[in-house]
Amino acid sequence: AAISDLDAKQVFITLSWASSPKDLDLCLCNQDGIISSTKNESRAPSLKNIRYETAVHEGFGPKVISLTQSMSGKFKLYVMNREDDKKIFACNPLVTIIMFNGIWKTFKLDAQSCLDRVAKAEKDEKLCCWHVCDLRIESDSRFSDQSILCEDVNKLLDHEVKFE
Repeated sequence: AAISDLDAKQVFITLSWASSPKDLDLCLCNQDGIISSTKNESRAPSLKNIRYETAVHEGFGPKVISLTQSMSGKFKLYVMNREDDKKIFACNPLVTIIMFNGIWKTFKLDAQSCLDRVAKAEKDEKLCCWHVCDLRIESDSRFSDQSILCEDVNKLLDHEVKFE
């Protein structure tokens, strides 16, 4: 579905970026599994209304996850850098959550906090994951500001996010 076709029963979560590293992956997980371009464990009931849209540029973005009502649960939204030799913040990644009435939230990495985190990192620490936010979605017939709650996390990690 194109973003212009978005209605009140859908939300799109998009990832876009400007340069290298080029192989980023948008991921959404909960206690039942993960949705990403490399792992699609949508057999779990709580993930059945979540779909990874086909990436147009052979894995090099933009990436889109679509949510369809009615659904509920707690989720972690994060971005993985699949290139080992580049820092994730070098490509200025941008995550946007879009509802039918426009852009709801936009997330980007703060350059100074990234540089501070790199300065504190161990020598072999990769900082390959950007934990964007945690979402709590309430089951409803449509998406709105009241049916999605968002807690900003915005942290660089040296490992993939785990749902605990």
